[in-house]
Amino acid sequence: ENALLSNAIETAQKRVEARNFSIRKHVLEYDDVMNKQREVIYGQRRKVLEGEDLRSVFARMIESMARRIVEEGCASDPIPERWDWTGMEARILDVFGPLDAIREARRDLDRADAGALYEAVRDQALSAYARRESELPSPELMREIERVVLLRTVDEKWMDHIDAMDELRYGIGMRGYGQKDPVMEYKREGFDMFEQRNQSIMEDSVRLLMKGRFRTEAPLRRSAAVQRISESRGGTGFPGDEPAPAPAAASAPLPRSSPPAASPRPAGMPGRDRSGRPAAAPQAPATRSPSHVGRNDPCPCGSGKKYKNCCGRSTSAS
Repeated sequence: ENALLSNAIETAQKRVEARNFSIRKHVLEYDDVMNKQREVIYGQRRKVLEGEDLRSVFARMIESMARRIVEEGCASDPIPERWDWTGMEARILDVFGPLDAIREARRDLDRADAGALYEAVRDQALSAYARRESELPSPELMREIERVVLLRTVDEKWMDHIDAMDELRYGIGMRGYGQKDPVMEYKREGFDMFEQRNQSIMEDSVRLLMKGRFRTEAPLRRSAAVQRISESRGGTGFPGDEPAPAPAAASAPLPRSSPPAASPRPAGMPGRDRSGRPAAAPQAPATRSPSHVGRNDPCPCGSGKKYKNCCGRSTSAS
């Protein structure tokens, strides 16, 4: 009932609730950044899965990569002698394969121009892309390869991006000690990472499509192969399976009016039962040697007496 104590408890409760509300608000803001990026990625994947023609998409990717390579090599420098010719040639070889645009431009540095160089690289890269399509049996196969390449690259890069965003979120709270808003820092760096990831998706997709080796193979007919093995072995086709023996030919039944006469058998030979199988010969009762029979053991002759009172009496008397 003390007013001072009640006010202190109420103030502490408000501070705790405000802190928890701020934490939940920041969590929602962090999740909102990932949701926006996820919508962009899933929208791209949905277009691919719905069968959108990706020829124009890859053409724009090739043009964008050519512009980026030329801009990085020229670095907005008007003097061609200071351009990174070696770096541009290495990047073009890595992404598009061997092109002659760089070597042709280096022959006459006085007339070299960044815009003309970009157009030369773009045209040669698009021509190489068209040659790749002509090497395949049909354009439909090229469209299928484009879908597979883009989906594979997007999935791999998106999983890596999720891990990178989790690591960024884990340590972004420390920015508050530097008088910076952790949420704003997370949004800014997350956007930069997402843009870099998109550039990486574009570059890897174009590289794989332009330099990958594709071949068509006939599908394996496993059922036919197993059937041929089974027919050749006479079994199931698995190793160690032996063919089942052929059933013996059934003999014609004998007429009931003339049953087979019983053939005489020598003495000591077992007879046969009703089914025709040899009957088991009677066995003599097993006897134990007198030297191994104890005096108080049952007599082996079968009289039921002890050995010392029966057959063993003569042995003990002697």
